[in-house]
Parts: sequence; structure tokens; C-alpha cells
Amino acid sequence: MNTVITIEDKGQDFTKIVCDSKGVIIETLPFQSDIWKNGIIPINDKDMMKIGQPCPLHKPPHFIYGFLNYNIVKVENDKSNT
Repeated sequence: MNTVITIEDKGQDFTKIVCDSKGVIIETLPFQSDIWKNGIIPINDKDMMKIGQPCPLHKPPHFIYGFLNYNIVKVENDKSNT
């Protein structure tokens, strides 16, 4: 089952991040999937994945266990992509 993370919209190129069950980024919507694909979001760490807090991300070399500048709005399971 995939997880879809919605982040706040501040005019950036993506507002949704789709991860597999391990938190590996499959795509970002609507744009920039080629840039963010294979990054890691700790979707199973409930202390880091909180609504209203910045979205954690590991995508070397630019993000080493860092955070996006956008808060998490919603986290949901996408059963259609299992």
C-alpha cells in the first residue's frame, strides 16, 4: 500500500508525495518526480510525521536527514496503488 503525503501549497512545483510502504518516494505530483524519486520519508516514524510540522526527507546530497520547507497537511493510504 502506498502512502500519499500532502504538503502545504506555497506555489512550489509539487504538493503531493507518493511513497511505497518503506517510505521510498515513487513520485511527486504534479511535477518534479524525476528530482525527488528514490528519496526517503520516514512514514513509519510517528514522532516525525506530524500534521502541521515540516515534512522530513532524506535525499542526498541536498537533504541529509533534513526537512522540506513545507508543513504536512495530510497523510493517507492509497489502496488503489497496492
